[in-house]
Amino acid sequence: MDPEQATQVKNHFTERFKELKEAYDNLMDTLQIDIATLGWLLFAAAGASSLMTLVVLGLIGHFYLGPKIERKVDRRLEDGANQLEERLRKRFVDLLTGRSRDVIRNSARDLARGMGLIGNRRPDEDDLGE
Repeated sequence: MDPEQATQVKNHFTERFKELKEAYDNLMDTLQIDIATLGWLLFAAAGASSLMTLVVLGLIGHFYLGPKIERKVDRRLEDGANQLEERLRKRFVDLLTGRSRDVIRNSARDLARGMGLIGNRRPDEDDLGE
């Protein structure tokens, strides 16, 4: 390549570079954002992120955790009802067969306090205040 052609190529690319720089500068002038606008945009982005997080957590709670907890509570209530029914049946049989009054009284006290249905433990003699 002779020096004249090299100069023409250099001038051509220099011109194109200047045009690209002008276009870039015009674009940057158009896209400039002041501090207040930037602050509001950041605030809006944070709010949108928080809202999306709450929506996702709400959906998880509604469709996954809610039914799971409901099944667990239903199962515990059913177990408690079955235990109560069995204890009532046993106390009634004890009454009909004439078991000792102390045994029946202690059993009735346990039943009335509802111990074992929730806490799964029987009261000690210290708990009864005797």
